[in-house]
Amino acid sequence: ASVLGFAHDRVAGSTFRVEPNQTIKRGRLRVPKSCGFSHSSVLYSEASEYPPSKDVVEEAIAKSGVDPLYSIMLLSSGVFDVTIVPELSSISPGSQQTRLVTFPSFNTDQLTALRTELQPSRYSVIHGVPPAPENQWRKWAIARLNHTDSLEGEEGYSTSTLDYRETLEYLLQIYTNHGTTERILIAPTGSKMQAVAVGIFRSFIRDVQIVYPTPRTFTSPTSYTIGVRQLYSLALDTISLPSRT
Repeated sequence: ASVLGFAHDRVAGSTFRVEPNQTIKRGRLRVPKSCGFSHSSVLYSEASEYPPSKDVVEEAIAKSGVDPLYSIMLLSSGVFDVTIVPELSSISPGSQQTRLVTFPSFNTDQLTALRTELQPSRYSVIHGVPPAPENQWRKWAIARLNHTDSLEGEEGYSTSTLDYRETLEYLLQIYTNHGTTERILIAPTGSKMQAVAVGIFRSFIRDVQIVYPTPRTFTSPTSYTIGVRQLYSLALDTISLPSRT
C-alpha cells in the first residue's frame, strides 16, 4: 500500500494537494487560505524501513576515515546550489554575526556547502532522533559523518524526527537566546516533520533566513523509504506558538 492510498482513504470526500518533498524541505509550506482552502492539514507516514542500513553506514564511515577524499553516497550527494528562498528572506541587518541552525543529514556535502557559502559565526546543530528504537543509531552516525563536534561555537540539540513540537520549541529557544544579537539562518535539511516545524516557526517569526543546499544527485527510488507503518495528520489552521512567559 502507498502513502497516497492511505491519504486518499483518510481524507475521502476532501480535496488535497500533494506537495513535492523539496518544497517541504525548503520550508515553503503554503498558507491554507492562499491556496483557496479554509482548512489545511499535513499528512505524514512513518516508513516500515529507512535505508541505508547500519552496516552500509558503518562501512562508509570506516572508508571515509581512511581516505579523506572518499565520496559518501547514501541517499543523496553533492550540492547543486545553496538556495535562498526570496519570499523567506530575512529582514535582519546583514552586518550582524550569523548563526546557522543546521539539521545534519547523511549527505555530508550539504553542511560543507553551507559552511563554505555562508561562513556562519556560530552553529546550532539539531540532531534528529527517530521514534523507533531500532533506528536511533542514525543520530550518532550522522553526527560522526558530519564531524559536528568540530564546529566552532557549536551548541547541540536533539529532537524527534516525527514530533514537530520538539523542534519548534528549540527553534524558539534559539531565537530567544540569540535573535537580538545574531542574524539567524536556518537550513531545514533534517526530517520532513522537522522541516514542517521550520515552516511553522518562519510563519510567525519573520526576521530569520531560510536557506537550502539542494542535492546534486540522488540514489534510485528503491534506496529510499520502504512501506508504511502509521499515518499522522497535523491540522495547520489550529496551530499557534506556545507561550514562553
